[in-house]
Amino acid sequence: MRRVIAAFLICTAIVFIHSSAVSYWVYKETRLLPNIGVKMKTAGFWIGLHPSPDKTVMSHQEIAKWNASLIEKGLVKKITEYPASEPGEKLMKTLVWTWNDMTNRGPFLDKNLKKLDIAYFISLKTKMNLSAIPATNTVRYGIIVKYASQRSLPLSEPLYDSPYKTDFDRNLVNHLDIGTPVAIRHVSADGLWFFIASPLTAGWVEAGDIAVCTVQEMKDFTDYPSFMITAAVKSDVFLDPGMSKFYTVLRMGVKLPMSKKQPDGPLKIVLPIRDESGKIKWGVGYIKHSCVSKGYLPYTPRTIYELAFKLLYSPYGWMGSMGYFDCSDFIRSVFSCTGLLLPRYSYYQITTGQDIAFPASMTEKDRLSLLMKKGVGGITLIRTHGHILLYLGAVNNTPYVMHDTWGWYDKEENLHQIAGVTISDLSLNKDSTNKSLALQMEAMTLIRLQ
Repeated sequence: MRRVIAAFLICTAIVFIHSSAVSYWVYKETRLLPNIGVKMKTAGFWIGLHPSPDKTVMSHQEIAKWNASLIEKGLVKKITEYPASEPGEKLMKTLVWTWNDMTNRGPFLDKNLKKLDIAYFISLKTKMNLSAIPATNTVRYGIIVKYASQRSLPLSEPLYDSPYKTDFDRNLVNHLDIGTPVAIRHVSADGLWFFIASPLTAGWVEAGDIAVCTVQEMKDFTDYPSFMITAAVKSDVFLDPGMSKFYTVLRMGVKLPMSKKQPDGPLKIVLPIRDESGKIKWGVGYIKHSCVSKGYLPYTPRTIYELAFKLLYSPYGWMGSMGYFDCSDFIRSVFSCTGLLLPRYSYYQITTGQDIAFPASMTEKDRLSLLMKKGVGGITLIRTHGHILLYLGAVNNTPYVMHDTWGWYDKEENLHQIAGVTISDLSLNKDSTNKSLALQMEAMTLIRLQ
């Protein structure tokens, strides 16, 4: 009997979590959610439903205009134009606000799930080297040389807000891909951390992950006319044309220059490398042609569908953890392959295009009708509280979405864990106190010029 019970528990993959404050079941969800047919799991199905899948949504010139608009609004930064100096008071306010925000959001637990006291955070404040900030702060420039975590505080160890949420390091701000340009605004007291601004986020990055360069070197690198962008889920990079000396792996949406002279075989690319003094030097790498696009892909619904479905069932990675994506980074990565910029976080992504709000008083039926009437498959984003989804289209008068999600809740508030990119309708959570995704919808936006 014991063996039967054990086998049952293993097969159903149910995990029970309990504490004095929380008691709930976590069901390891199957890959195929209710109401999702097998054919729906392919890009071709949605391409076939779309009235004009190959129509250009925005040309490269229009995308450049879109990007310039986001930079002008401050939603994205062009690091090559970041000021070479700034008031020290401005930097001080940023760092103090960040420290206060983190301490107010506590209490936090360390990697051993031990509660951290205020003395711990005071020591981190000392490490932030605030007393060294001058009246006028000189900004340096750099390029990320390997996949790097970006953090609120100069601390490589994780900070958890619950012993049951150790997949969520609350100190993480983002992860930065190799080749990301950054402005170096400050250095920690021990010299091991840089406080930097990237195009999308600001935070602390380990100094060893950045190669210092001049503005001109950065411009030559980021604006190089011949470039590739990774269009695969994961792309291996090697240091030799025989592709036996592994160097690193790139996520979807990474842009790097291509060498002028291309050998037979794999594509030869330029790699930013940090020399012994911490400055930039250039290396070469090799990558499969099948993993990349030479130049940006055309911005069409077909392109977005095909890229998004490459990531179907890819694991969830909070703030880019383990080299994967969370909900907003999944969206950003897919669209970046066309050259289109989007902010890092869902709250700002939804403000970029043709915005249509869902009033709180609107019924679920009217919400779904509005989505199907105004939304365009493959180019429409939907925002719920703290989450963002890609609208795919409608089947039998039911709209479907693709999103990178942690899971959903049933009427007993049991968490059904998905932890990855999936397809669903908008009825998820319908029996929970969170309400259905349809009733949670706050706004949708069409990613095109207004």
